[in-house]
Order: sequence, then structure tokens, then C-alpha cells
Amino acid sequence: MKNFLLLEVNFKKLLLLLIILLTVINAYSAEDKAYAFYPFGAYSDETSAFVGAYAIYTYKPENLPENYQPASFELNLILSFKKQISTLIRNRIYLANGKYSIGIPLRYYRWPTTFYGIGNQSEPDTKENFTREYYEFNPYIDYHLNKITTVSTIINYEQSKIIDSEIDNPLLNQEIPGYQKYLITGIGFGIERETTDNSYFPTTGSKLSFQINIYNHFLGSDYDFRKSTFDYRRYRSISKSQTLAGQFLLKSVKGDIPFQKYPDMGNDMRGFEDHKYINDHFFLLRMEDRIFPWDENILQRLGFVAFMETGQTMPSFSEIMFKNQKISAGFGFRFILLPEQMLTLRADFAFSKNGFEMEIISFEAF
Repeated sequence: MKNFLLLEVNFKKLLLLLIILLTVINAYSAEDKAYAFYPFGAYSDETSAFVGAYAIYTYKPENLPENYQPASFELNLILSFKKQISTLIRNRIYLANGKYSIGIPLRYYRWPTTFYGIGNQSEPDTKENFTREYYEFNPYIDYHLNKITTVSTIINYEQSKIIDSEIDNPLLNQEIPGYQKYLITGIGFGIERETTDNSYFPTTGSKLSFQINIYNHFLGSDYDFRKSTFDYRRYRSISKSQTLAGQFLLKSVKGDIPFQKYPDMGNDMRGFEDHKYINDHFFLLRMEDRIFPWDENILQRLGFVAFMETGQTMPSFSEIMFKNQKISAGFGFRFILLPEQMLTLRADFAFSKNGFEMEIISFEAF
């Protein structure tokens, strides 16, 4: 499950949800606070009713460059009436006057999801529901060479097992890597160059990063593979209230891969379900227009966006085909949770040939 609330709702449910969220945000996120908190709730056939809460506390050490993320602590918790759970704890602290930053993110969930098979290029004909129990522990350390360049090291530890699935599955069965309970461990290395003016809501500059994660039997992993990610983002301020943002994203895996670790279009691209299009390689290109039209009172914290995205998964980059290209477009609303840091809550509505998807989450899509 993604770290956000993903819903298909009618207008009345959506309106009620947004009213509740904005009311709570207005009460708990004042101008002089460095923290925000909001509860949420919804309903789906797989989970019945569920409720959750999100909280974040941020702290900006003195002399920390503007484009650095602030020190922070986050908690996201979701509980369903069917005793399903999803939780994320994430933090960041700075050491040696900002020369190093470290974090110890922890994630656990036991949540229903859907398997459509591996390598789909068109709309899958069949699907199967299953429930996955999963937790991961990924401590990292970033070394800031200077104000714009950072190198990072991350330790990957993940355990996963399927605890409930449909009987006599023709799709998800023991021949699929990742069907059995597994442990994967690995190490990752990354380098990043960032010239933006703000980490949460950039209006100018760019961000270029490359990361490789290596999972190996020598490190105790049940699977032996590597995963690479190339990410380029560009931001341009059109006016004081309007920003154009663009992103080009590449993901690739190679080796003996559990199906949960394939690049997943729905995990990055709005308008598509998780796990519907997974394959060895994935690319995404998207643009977004972000506008905060007002400059007084509470309205200055309310904004709007319009976006368009295109992407594709494929077994190799040489097999990119125009007919397999997926496109989504939509609009969204923004509410600034923490004005000093420009941390936003976003509600996005994406449309594609696959239908309509909505997501509500803190932080921008990119």
C-alpha cells in the first residue's frame, strides 16, 4: 500500500472528507507551530471502514541551507475495522553542524492488495486479491559534501509474507518469486545534486539523483538482485504565485526479483492502481502547474495544481512501444500545513483510461 489515503469515492463522501480535514488542519496547524496533525477516515470493500492519523514535527537547525530538509519526526497510522494495519515512523536528524544527516525509517503493514501478474502491457484480464504482512527497516546516513551535493549510504532490511490469498490461484502461486515468505537484505549508495530553494515545495532550481541498491546472498538475502533509480526534477517560478515543475524518472531491476520489488507504475504515476503494471524497467515523464493565487489570511495557504503524466513499464528499454504508453492527467488542491517550511497536504484527482483515482497525502508528488 502506498503511504497515502487512496480512495474511489462519490462527491458527497469526498466533500465530507475535505471539510473534516480542513477543519482539523485549521485548528491544529497554526502559523507559529512547527508541527501538524490530522485524522482521516474512509471505506473500501476490502477493508470496510478504516481510520487513521498523520503527525509531523519539524525543526530547522541554525545555518542549515534552505534546500536541506529540516530535522523531522513523522508518524502515519491506519487501522481498519477488519483488523488491518499500516504504520510508518520516519525521522531525520543532523550532526556535526549539518555535515551529516541520519534517519531510521520503520514501516509495518498488514493490508489487502491485488496481483495482476508480471509484465502486463495492456489492461490485465484477471486479478487476484491477497493480504501481505510486511515490515522494513532502512537506516541511512547522508554526507553533505557541500550545499548542493550529497552522498548517501542505506541499509535495507525487509521481511514479507502472504498471510491470506484466494484459493487455487492461477496467477499468484508458488512459482512466482516472492510468493513464499522471504527476507531480503542489502546495501544502497546514492549521490544527489540539488539547487532548489526549498526541500518541501521548490519553486526554482533542480534536483538530480542516482541510487543503486544491491541485495545479495552474501548479505543474508533470500534473493540476489539490484535496483537502480535515476531521478531528475526541474522547477521554474513563473510568478510569485505560480510554479512549473517537471520530472523524468527511470527505475530498473536485474536478477532474481520478488514480485513486490519490481518497478510499479501505480506506485509513482497517478491514475493507475498499484501492482497493475510491473516489469523490469519503468520510466515516467510528468509536468505540473502549481498556483497559490491568494496572498492574505487563511486563503494564502490554499492552492491548486494541474498535471499530466506519461509512463511505461517494459522488460527492456529496447522494447519501449508507443502503443503501450500510459497517460494520465488531473487536478488537485493544496493546503499548506507548515507555512514556514512550505509543507503541503495535497488532494489529487487523476484520470486515465483505467478510470479515476484520488489520493490524499502530505508532501508534493515530486
